[in-house]
Amino acid sequence: MARSLRTALNESNPNRLPSAGQVAKLGDALALSSAFVAGAVSSDALALPSNAKALSVLGAFATAGGATGWLLPVAPGAAPIAGECGVSPSGDILFAAADAVTAAEVTYLVAEGEVFTETLEVVASAAALPQSKQAVVLISAEITSGLSLGAKTSIARASAPAAGEAAISLDGASIAFAAADVLAGQAIVTYVAQPGAGSTLPSLAARLASGVDF
Repeated sequence: MARSLRTALNESNPNRLPSAGQVAKLGDALALSSAFVAGAVSSDALALPSNAKALSVLGAFATAGGATGWLLPVAPGAAPIAGECGVSPSGDILFAAADAVTAAEVTYLVAEGEVFTETLEVVASAAALPQSKQAVVLISAEITSGLSLGAKTSIARASAPAAGEAAISLDGASIAFAAADVLAGQAIVTYVAQPGAGSTLPSLAARLASGVDF
């Protein structure tokens, strides 16, 4: 009898757990709980692994630097000021320059989605994502053929990039570059894709609600 994948996992039948774990992508699912990281802060940022980029900060404590103690999380995309911390457009933890934080402990929510690195054609300073995928975090972008080669800085989604910058479009379906950097050429981009968009895996919630017959 078909029932939800969530029910199958809760039953924990040893004969069915391997199949259920594979369908649920159990390793990815467990990684979506709140994450904790303690580490060094360089240039006002605490870098996170590509498969564990942040969506939002739940709590942060500066342990070394010009200012120490608890910091107030700000909304995703907002630039932190003194006493605050946030998430950079590339999914790392961002601190205010005024605080000169050099080490911190942070609890955060991981941005859900598969990570892709792809070489894309750039047309009219924009690179369309293949297979109807949509980006939610632009981890990195590098122009390999164009007017100004090299890595570009990720900026807030739906922003208009200036020279040296790149941004996810409003609908998430493409990556925009500055005309001064590339009009037509190629770029290598690494991004977190929206779950369930195009060829990507459905969200964890959708996977757990799906019916299984084992």
